[in-house]
Amino acid sequence: MKKKSSSRPDYVLLAILTALISLGIVVLAGISAPLSQDKFGNTTYYLIHQIQYGIIPGFFLGLLAYIIPLELIKKWSLIIFLASLTLLGLVFVPGLGYSLGGASRWVKLGSIAFQPSEFLKIAFIIY
Repeated sequence: MKKKSSSRPDYVLLAILTALISLGIVVLAGISAPLSQDKFGNTTYYLIHQIQYGIIPGFFLGLLAYIIPLELIKKWSLIIFLASLTLLGLVFVPGLGYSLGGASRWVKLGSIAFQPSEFLKIAFIIY
């Protein structure tokens, strides 16, 4: 007999997640203020940067992951994994691979540079 899947979120997990993110924001605001003031003349530079490029995209990606059915993810998991391996191989292609700190671990496509190993971590977990 199959159980019906619940479409409601786990409220305890959501509360813990909210508490951890809130605590992280408070700690970041307190610790980064002097450094932000010295480097940029603004005490909230690092805080705003993390909110814009970390919390907001993370929220929308988390919402997207909640909406996408698990069956669809299972169906595409092998293709996602192979695509991530292909991206990882692009690191060694001259002109696409970007060396930083003496090691080639970035792929640079125009003005966008990213580490394919980060995608591979997620793809491996999905697979």
